[in-house]
Amino acid sequence: MASSVHNCLSKPIVDITVKKTKVSHQIRVLLFPYNIELQTSFGTSHSQSDKRQNALALLIIDSPGDNGCCLGIAEAGLPPKKKDVYEADILDLKVYVENFIDTFIEYTDTTTTTKGERHFDSNNLGKKLPPPVFEHLTEFFNKEPKNICYEMFNDNNEFKSLSINTFKYLFSALDYCERNNDKTQPFIRCGKSLIECLIFDCYGKFSNTMVGNFFSIPNEKPSHQTFYTAALNPDIDEIVKAAIFGSKHTQNLKIKLNSNIEVAKKILDRLNSAKELQHGNNIMLRNWSIDANCSWTPKICKQMLSEVLIKYKNRIYMVEQPFPVNFLQMDQETLKSWKDIKKKYNENGILIFADESMRNASDVEKLAPYVDGVNIKFEKCGGYREALLAVKEACKHNLLIWFGCMVGSNLNSTATSHLFSLACCSDLDGALLVTESSKLFHGGFQFKNSSISLPLNANGVGVTSKDLFFNELNRLELYHHYQDVKGETTRRKLLGDYLKEEGVVGYKVAPQ
Repeated sequence: MASSVHNCLSKPIVDITVKKTKVSHQIRVLLFPYNIELQTSFGTSHSQSDKRQNALALLIIDSPGDNGCCLGIAEAGLPPKKKDVYEADILDLKVYVENFIDTFIEYTDTTTTTKGERHFDSNNLGKKLPPPVFEHLTEFFNKEPKNICYEMFNDNNEFKSLSINTFKYLFSALDYCERNNDKTQPFIRCGKSLIECLIFDCYGKFSNTMVGNFFSIPNEKPSHQTFYTAALNPDIDEIVKAAIFGSKHTQNLKIKLNSNIEVAKKILDRLNSAKELQHGNNIMLRNWSIDANCSWTPKICKQMLSEVLIKYKNRIYMVEQPFPVNFLQMDQETLKSWKDIKKKYNENGILIFADESMRNASDVEKLAPYVDGVNIKFEKCGGYREALLAVKEACKHNLLIWFGCMVGSNLNSTATSHLFSLACCSDLDGALLVTESSKLFHGGFQFKNSSISLPLNANGVGVTSKDLFFNELNRLELYHHYQDVKGETTRRKLLGDYLKEEGVVGYKVAPQ
């Protein structure tokens, strides 16, 4: 078990404040290494780890006087980097975030005045604004294009002190920054996801709206089943302990396997016989999923089915990513073998899903002949809007939707949960895999009858900050410069204290 005390946040590797000269608010963006300890060692066929370093980003928009500040927070899960599988680390995200800020500055015609602090002139607002951000998602919103764009960003409904134009420019900088068009850098999808979640969380708090409401997606779907992941571990007893822990939240279990047939047999037999996992007549059919994490060949697939999985075929819902990540580049004979595998597994009632091979919407059509469904993860596809495009494409090809998440806090998994009702299943269990001392936030979705329930009466992503979050900011001796009530004097306060005193639950607006 990991130690109970550690430093969750390291010193920020990005900390830039952008100030306006003629409008009374400023924007500050910070990017932290977020150090997470796991409940137990987490193993896949890719790697084994008991710690992770995720990314945590803050967007602070504030103004003088009693209008307070608006805080957006987002997290990106960063598994151990592996070519074509997990494509980003914290330094990659530093490059992306800095490019995003530079683009925001360009669109607002700013000049750099001091290190870490940048200014722009409000007279230039609107001169370089690109086309509406959301027009390409008209079908998802089931509304006219003008409603998609202007319901969120109507210049006639600006709040005092904080202009909706600010969010226009943030989204525009996100969509048009140079890194998004650099196809040689695969980490852009993870960076885009982080910044998009950051802006949506901040805008949700600003407008007193849950993120999912922006997309008109229902927040209840009892038939949706969510899974808990029992990771690979050399000690099978530890796998069983993990499964028992997960069963307190959901009866559905995702089981990590590698290519070893005998080990797979021992793991499934032990899990099936564990008394603590027996639910009598209430046990759900097909409440297991098997995650091979790219480690099987067609030959191993046949062996696994005949020697291991066939025994439990009435319990197994699907097998995820049995094929190598770039299997579509293989010869035609091998591709035919993978089609045959899908057919044989389907004949036994077992579905095949793609995970690592499924990045964004452009992959769906190519994967369709070989799979029954796709696992969509924000860090792989690029955030909410790219996930919705992938959903749309999957529906076109009659594929099932599964939402997954990386190992991380409840901030990360709750961000994805706003789309859960579009899917058949999910494994949004990342926060259950980490220690309580690694969690900086309260709230988020709750597990309910092996499904999930979104938070009520919350804004943005739907989590609130613990005292630990504010204390971590203060421990790093980060300060925030702000103006007094009259907007005449610049003051300085420890960042954690400043955010805690402001409440950071939403922007305080003057009555309309």
